[in-house]
Amino acid sequence: MPFESSLIPKLEEISDPSIRYLGIINEQGRIQKIKSDLTLPKEKEDMLAMQIRLIHSMAGDLNDELGLVDNIVTLRGNSKFISIPISKEVITLVTDRKTPHHNIVKKIKKKISNFELQREPLVIQG
Repeated sequence: MPFESSLIPKLEEISDPSIRYLGIINEQGRIQKIKSDLTLPKEKEDMLAMQIRLIHSMAGDLNDELGLVDNIVTLRGNSKFISIPISKEVITLVTDRKTPHHNIVKKIKKKISNFELQREPLVIQG
């Protein structure tokens, strides 16, 4: 079942022909597809989302010692899987293995920069 995320409208605006798959994974490991040219059965797609969520969860356990994770890249066959943690959600996308991912990550971060600013902790003085 799809879930609501305020990031989805911003991600839907991204048009890059090198992106074959684009989605967002929530805290429970559920994925909401935005663009998909992959042919994975639903149960395999869910398994992939949970794997990515688990990797980010475990990496987050080391944030204090090593710093925040900017993105994680996994190479599989001819594909490059890129995941970007944003607050409690993870943006995930797939490109061709040879596609330079740094520009795509920058493009996505620029598109959602206002969202990241909205997620800053509120400081109450007084």
